[in-house]
Amino acid sequence: MRLAEIAKIVKGVPYGDEGITISNVTSPDEAQKSDLTFLFQRDRKTDAGVVISAERIDGKSGIIVQDTRQAMYLLLKAIAKTVRSEGISPKSCIEEH
Repeated sequence: MRLAEIAKIVKGVPYGDEGITISNVTSPDEAQKSDLTFLFQRDRKTDAGVVISAERIDGKSGIIVQDTRQAMYLLLKAIAKTVRSEGISPKSCIEEH
């Protein structure tokens, strides 16, 4: 997913490289350059390439939102919808007893 797409989902204002592709959403401590994380405190350090926070973080691409917790909820809700599928999984296995 790209930064610009995520900004629409979380109703925020993107800055930096809007075309950057995010591979994972993770905690600030575990984040890598291709990851997105949420920062609730401005002074929190992270290696994430993209951050979502209430204010612009220097040296990062990101999204400015009014409510970081609400943005987290909106993004996780959107991700859960894309993961969910209907029907029987091709990985399903039925055994006879």
